[in-house]
Amino acid sequence: MTPVYKSGQMITCSVLLQGESEEFFCSFIYALNTVEERKELWVDMRNHNEALMFKNKKWMILGDYNEILDGSRHSAFESSPRLPMGMRDFQEVVRDCKLNDMGYQGPQFTWCNKREEGLICKKLDRVLLDDVALLRF
Repeated sequence: MTPVYKSGQMITCSVLLQGESEEFFCSFIYALNTVEERKELWVDMRNHNEALMFKNKKWMILGDYNEILDGSRHSAFESSPRLPMGMRDFQEVVRDCKLNDMGYQGPQFTWCNKREEGLICKKLDRVLLDDVALLRF
């Protein structure tokens, strides 16, 4: 595993598994709290996607994006079904980079505000794969 990029919200490594002839890239995400701060992460992801180093290579992006990808991943979405700007930004970067949200097993939500009144739960952690990685993994 060789680090190839680091920012405040993303670390990307080149990974070459024993017995494999071709590397793949793995980005680890810990997104910042505000919509504005996360815009830098979305730019980083788009830049990765467009970089020659990543062309036709397997790319896995995993971690805490601090944003939901769709309304069903928010416990209170049905009572307030509007699309927040942060969610739209995240959807756009996933679409622009042609990323696939991987399925999961376990609890529907990965974060909770732990309040007795006004409880909010969300799925903020996920694994995304590009098309090349999806075919391989």
